[in-house]
Amino acid sequence: MIMKWYLTTQNNSSGLYYLYKRNYKQKGKSKSDYVYLGTEEVALKIMSDFNSEKPLNQHLLSFSGETLLSKMLELVDFKNIINKIVQNDTKFDVGRFIEMLVIERSLYEHSKWRLANVSHAKSIFSLDTIIAPDSFHENNIYNYMDYVYPKLEQIQKEIVKKLLAIKGMEFDELIIDATSMHCFGGDDIEEPKNQMEKYKQVNRTPGYSRSKRPDLPQINLILGVTNHYIPLLFDAFSGNAPDTAMFKVLLEKCQREYPVLFKRIKGKYLVFDKGNNSEDNFKEIDALCEEWGCHFVSSVRPSLISVKQQLLSLKIEEQPVIYEQQRTRLRGKTSTIFLYDGDKTERNVLLYVNEEIARKRQDEFKELLNEIQEGVSEINQKKVKIEEKKELVGKFLKRKRVISLFTRELDNGTINCVPIQKKMDEKFYLAGKFAIITNDPTLDADSIIRIYKTSGVVEHSFHILESVLSLYPFRHRKKERIKVHCALGIWGAMAFALLRFLLKQYDLEFTFEEGKDIVKAGYVSIGDYIYPGYKSFRIQRTLNIDPILETIFKLFKLNFEYFDITLLPTSNNKN
Repeated sequence: MIMKWYLTTQNNSSGLYYLYKRNYKQKGKSKSDYVYLGTEEVALKIMSDFNSEKPLNQHLLSFSGETLLSKMLELVDFKNIINKIVQNDTKFDVGRFIEMLVIERSLYEHSKWRLANVSHAKSIFSLDTIIAPDSFHENNIYNYMDYVYPKLEQIQKEIVKKLLAIKGMEFDELIIDATSMHCFGGDDIEEPKNQMEKYKQVNRTPGYSRSKRPDLPQINLILGVTNHYIPLLFDAFSGNAPDTAMFKVLLEKCQREYPVLFKRIKGKYLVFDKGNNSEDNFKEIDALCEEWGCHFVSSVRPSLISVKQQLLSLKIEEQPVIYEQQRTRLRGKTSTIFLYDGDKTERNVLLYVNEEIARKRQDEFKELLNEIQEGVSEINQKKVKIEEKKELVGKFLKRKRVISLFTRELDNGTINCVPIQKKMDEKFYLAGKFAIITNDPTLDADSIIRIYKTSGVVEHSFHILESVLSLYPFRHRKKERIKVHCALGIWGAMAFALLRFLLKQYDLEFTFEEGKDIVKAGYVSIGDYIYPGYKSFRIQRTLNIDPILETIFKLFKLNFEYFDITLLPTSNNKN
């Protein structure tokens, strides 16, 4: 193990001589390296330059993010797990290669080509003694993804075991949610034995697009996340797989692979959004919850008849605050409803209002009504036939998405838009109001919003995977690589979530975005100090390690004072 450099002195015939020295062992033998600076006067001048002058040929390598995320992956024995499980036909370290890929992908959100050809050269990983820079190329990235693919389930199972062994890693809830992600390319679909096998093929198919790209094929990703934001379970499915099918597969996997974990978790919640508010879907979810001993939490459309009237009568000033953070304040109460005609189960529902959103949307609605009035007035001033005016007004209202709020009446050559007051009131007074429904009757308002915000753990994980880690869109020739691509992103999210969890124990709390900016801030500077006619040195050292980052390094017993010195060859060196 190479030890860090330290400054020392030696006596020789010229007097006291200053030098940097480091000791290390090689094949069991103690060795030392030396870099001589010179006499006291010369050495003080050189060291002063090191600390105050910008070096020549300086370039920066990212350092702190790689160091901290490497530490997080070390805590779950990531590299050794992969080396143990994955067999490959190359001579270098598959665990280290995948570790570097996960970390760089998480920090820099670049494509495989850009990681290999741009980002890696700007990372401290480019100085790695295990994976040479010329080995970190695009073909090897894809080769190693192919090596990992058959062993994904086994790798994740071992990682979860290590996660659960971390001190303080206790959690009460497992929140399961799914999302869709758009991709490029398509797949030749083989006819499976049954519908579930079809979904498991991870085919790029048309499907509901949560990423607002219905023009592209989709795949689905489902995550099981703890209330510490740490992903434990994941799987990928074809783009047309329904939530209920994916929920069932993940629950079966959890019971099969982690029976002790599955048994000890007190709260298991399936989360889905208002896009799945159909009567048939609720019936399927009810059956799934009964079979697996879990509950669901779902947002519901405010326009749903069973909740609309209760939301309309919800007066903001009369409701207690149930959630408050920064500018967000939620007020609400619980009630009960029957979801649909013939529903035999009375559901627990949280009715709440987001004050900021309510004010903003109501103001926007007032502005929209003024805009409608001005637009209709302009159309009425046109010298065209009344039938054409009526058609133009209809198109205008449809474009503004308010055509259902008005009746159009002819009045002496003009078109009057008469508000339908009941619909107007509903639009105005439902602004900023929401409903969350659950089949867990024991939950109060605080618990429902907490679980829903924790379900935001999963949604936030998807947000992190999409916006912070740039997980998609997918561009892969082989569909098998899509699942590995997901795994790389999820392992990166796991490292960030683990870092946040551990820092919270020391009262250091950050969002993912804030945490990422903080851990990425530190760099290693590499540059030259040249003294013509004497010696020249290449210095590597850390820069931009602020007090917060320094504290984080110290908490994990990591060395933030990276320093290396090399004597450059010159034609006029003096000894």
